[in-house]
Formats: sequence, C-alpha cells, structure tokens
Amino acid sequence: MKQTALSTLPPEILEVVVKHISSLRELNSLARVSKYLYTKTLPFLYESLSIECVEGLCPRVQDLQKYYLTAPHCGVEDGLHFVKHLTLTTKDYKDLTGRCYHNRAHDLFTGDYLQFDDHERQTAEFHLDGIPRSLGTPFPAENTGAGLLKLYNDQNIELDISQEWDFVLFCHRLRPSALKSFSWDLGTCVPLAILGVGGYLGTYQEKLERLSLSTDGECDRAGTKCQSYDLSKFTNLTEVSWVGIQSTQEITALQNLLEKNAHGLRTLSLKPGTGKLPMAGEEMMRLKEIVTAETLQNSSRHLSVLADSDSSLSL
Repeated sequence: MKQTALSTLPPEILEVVVKHISSLRELNSLARVSKYLYTKTLPFLYESLSIECVEGLCPRVQDLQKYYLTAPHCGVEDGLHFVKHLTLTTKDYKDLTGRCYHNRAHDLFTGDYLQFDDHERQTAEFHLDGIPRSLGTPFPAENTGAGLLKLYNDQNIELDISQEWDFVLFCHRLRPSALKSFSWDLGTCVPLAILGVGGYLGTYQEKLERLSLSTDGECDRAGTKCQSYDLSKFTNLTEVSWVGIQSTQEITALQNLLEKNAHGLRTLSLKPGTGKLPMAGEEMMRLKEIVTAETLQNSSRHLSVLADSDSSLSL
C-alpha cells in the first residue's frame, strides 16, 4: 500500500519529498522500494560523493570501483553523471612525511613528458575499457583507453600511468561541467592530469564553485616546474581553501585564480605548508599582499591566512 501511494505521487511532489531526506541510509532504503523510487532517489544519493583512499595516496581502482554505477532507469549511461560534489579523503592525512604518491611511483619524472610504449598502452586500454565495462556501460568512444592516452600525450600532459591512471579514468566518467565542488584532502600533490595545464578539472569542470586543496609540503616535486598547477580556468568560485600552499609557483597559481574570481569570492582560507622548509618570508609577504589587495577585500566576506604555527596573520 505504501509503495502504491508513493508511486502515484506526481514526480514534482516526490522530488520535493526526497530533497528533504538528509539521511543517506533512508534514501538508500527508499531507493530499494521500487524501480520508480530508485529512479527518483538515485540522483540525490550520489549528488555528494566522498571517497576514502585506503592507501592515503592518489585514488586507486580499489578505492573507486564500487562507485562505477549504472542507472538505466534514469535515462543516463552512467550513474556518476549525478555527482555534483566530489571529496577525496584519507584516514592517514596527518602522516605527511614521504606520503606523496610521487615518492612511491614506479617512474619518477625528471621533467620529460611520459611517452607510452606498446605494453603500457595495452595495459591502460584494458584498465580503462576492461574494468569499467565489467561493472557497467562502456565509455564513449572518445574516452577509450587509446583515446585518452592520445589526448594526454598530444597535449604534453604529464601522466604517471602507475599512480594517476585510475583516478583519471574515474573523472572522465563524470558529466562535464556538473561538479560544483571539488575537495582534495589527501595531503599529496594533485596530479597535473587533474589540475595542471590542460588538466581535467580546468577543461571539463571549469564551473566549480568551491575548491579545497590539501597538498604535500614534504614532496620534493611540490612547487617545482614539474608540479605546476593551472587554476586560471575557474571563474565561478565562491569558496577557496588551500592547506599546504608553499612555493612561488603555487602562489602564482593562486594569484591567477583570485584575479579571475575576485568578483564572486566569498570565502578564502589559506595555510602555508609545513614541509621540509618553512615558507620564506618573501613568499609569505607576497601571499599577504595578494590577500589584502583592494579588489579582493571589497568582494570577499571572509579571508584567513594561517602561519605554520596556526596563528592568524593580521589582514
């Protein structure tokens, strides 16, 4: 009787009811009642996705594979199309020393871009096309293993197939321009294939409204030209948080971001990295000058810069 009553509700009313259910457990239970309710609840169940990375490094297939969803009743090829808020986290966040995946990669880069040999291409094509196909619908043709490898190679985007590939594949299953927030709370470098020049977020998720980064001040590559972020493509940000900002290159990336988003930015929270070397006084002063710029002060409601000792700088 309950199922029949719910199933006869107009879609608009049912959607309002579902929106007011905050418990994921209750949403999940409701989704199991019928195909109709499954159709209406699935977009809300997976609107916010929080992925815990077991190794505390760059997300690997064991962290991601359970989120490959199929939703044929909802009229979409992939359930991941519903994701609007993506958070990556780990229980090992406090243990930063030597944690960045760059320190554990099979191939450390020296500045040269990675070129894939035939064996690596075959491995990547299986990894991309084989695993997700076994879990659900196949990728679009342009997102096949060979297609993505060619895309990154053609754009000279650095990609470590042994460490970053799983997460790159995952991201390309999200709906373009759908993410409203992205949080990298792993305490490691963000892959350049995700946040570098021509990376996934700036190319496919440029409409982000909230960006939160916790990066690794202990990594030897952090802040070098080999690990240079590009944040200039985002123009709709209202909230920005960066724990671990450290180098001149990172401050420049932040400055480019603030220039593009000063008009709408409402919250800015920065904490310099506590890596092998504390942030130099010159860089700290530059960071303060950027945050206290008149254009930013006139548009932002809350600004916060914390020193290494967690004491607030006077703004």
